[in-house]
Amino acid sequence: MITPMPRTDKSQPMPVKYWSFAGICITDWCSAACASCYMHCSPQRNSWMSPADALRIWEQLQSACPHGCRVHLTGGEPFGDWPRLIEIARGAHARKLGPLEKVETN
Repeated sequence: MITPMPRTDKSQPMPVKYWSFAGICITDWCSAACASCYMHCSPQRNSWMSPADALRIWEQLQSACPHGCRVHLTGGEPFGDWPRLIEIARGAHARKLGPLEKVETN
């Protein structure tokens, strides 16, 4: 679990290096099975992160990064469950977690 750090004055330089971007891997399912895939995603795998868990992680990333954290959603193939992907993106928007930087696709 990431322990949230207090927000600092964004006009001041950061005293230490913080993350500025992160990917949230929401699935190991993928329509391809590339030999170079470091997650070994494939059509035979079918684990999906719940939207609630993805949003909780996104909130924790924002809390841990006083200057904000650009977030992208990845997998596997996140577009394999379009309703889930949209629910996560809309949930992040509703919670004002910042814009979704991108969705990484195969």
